[in-house]
Amino acid sequence: MNRAIAPVVALSVTAASLHLLAAPSKPAKTPPGPDAAGPPTTLKTPARVTRVRIDVSPGGAAITHEVIFGKDALAVSGAGDPTLFVAFTAQARPLAIEATRHALGATGALVEAGATKVEIIDVFVRPKTAAVVLGPPAQAGHVLRLPRDGAPFGLRLRSAIATHELASPTRTVSILARLGVRGLGPMPVEAIEIGAMLGATIRGARATYCGPGADPRPLTVSFPGYPSSPAGTIAPSTATRTNDDDLCVDVLI
Repeated sequence: MNRAIAPVVALSVTAASLHLLAAPSKPAKTPPGPDAAGPPTTLKTPARVTRVRIDVSPGGAAITHEVIFGKDALAVSGAGDPTLFVAFTAQARPLAIEATRHALGATGALVEAGATKVEIIDVFVRPKTAAVVLGPPAQAGHVLRLPRDGAPFGLRLRSAIATHELASPTRTVSILARLGVRGLGPMPVEAIEIGAMLGATIRGARATYCGPGADPRPLTVSFPGYPSSPAGTIAPSTATRTNDDDLCVDVLI
């Protein structure tokens, strides 16, 4: 099968990703359990992923998810703030993580002005009271505590992870980005971006959905600042999806 590798040259460093890689988070101090979550939270309607961006550097990568929630998307039973659960990446616990909550503009894009940081609590097991947003519920991950507000909003989640170059002539780094809301159906994915930082040079990338029954066809990726190369790929939003989809990306460096 043709792997449909899209060529690209070195790209710009992103300051946010550089900050994450330079400042690892401290070990979690909060034990697992309902106390990490608060009142029971459920997703009334599925969210959608407007962008997944992966910035690769020597020995590491920063994964950015931008997720949009509609009006009154979160239902909370009882007093307190809603909480969401995000599973660790398949690689390991992130070196660092940052989450920000954004208002939405007239076009539905995240508004940078007025964005606020979201409290993040590491847990060994997802509290039953936290709504699952990214990844499988039965594993370690993060609980995100949000303000109680029924307005539509966007969530930007940045995770820095260590990577290991595969022993092959092509010099490939494989990365898995969590997707999907188990039980509510797959979240639509609109765009996949690949970048480089800290002096890394990217020669190409191949993205597919992965997991049981996932559509194996290569997905269109973009390299910001450079012409797109959609030949032989399909838009992420047009692929056949399953509830257990994740995003797998092979990056040639």
